[in-house]
Amino acid sequence: MGENKTPERVERGKTMKRIRVINGMSQQYVTLVTGISSVTMVRLENGLTGGRLEVLLKMSQLYGVTLSKMIGET
Repeated sequence: MGENKTPERVERGKTMKRIRVINGMSQQYVTLVTGISSVTMVRLENGLTGGRLEVLLKMSQLYGVTLSKMIGET
């Protein structure tokens, strides 16, 4: 996905980070379990990328939440 930091991406990244932290997981743990690169993880949580669907699905499954909830949609 693109390299543009938008307000929507920033909010999605904050939501992803909040859910990860609530689940007691470090970025390192998530990258180890899912195979997502640490660079991608940081970029997602900082709103620098929207992420590919397969990556977002891996994260939502690990976190035990729906994809919609993880990206902040209700």
